[in-house]
Amino acid sequence: MRRLILIPVVAAVVLATGCSGGNKTELNDRQMTEEEKAKMKAEDSQVEDEESQGKVKGGKKAK
Repeated sequence: MRRLILIPVVAAVVLATGCSGGNKTELNDRQMTEEEKAKMKAEDSQVEDEESQGKVKGGKKAK
């Protein structure tokens, strides 16, 4: 009977704490260079153009 209670408790503890190994995620807090900003704007513009024309990857129009 104790095992029936222990199994869900152990499972809940594992799910609550996660399985990441305790590694913390490092945040990227450096500023983007002007070159990186320009590249990102160009990619954003390209995606916006593709989406506004109804194109999907490969140049085919969406149905």
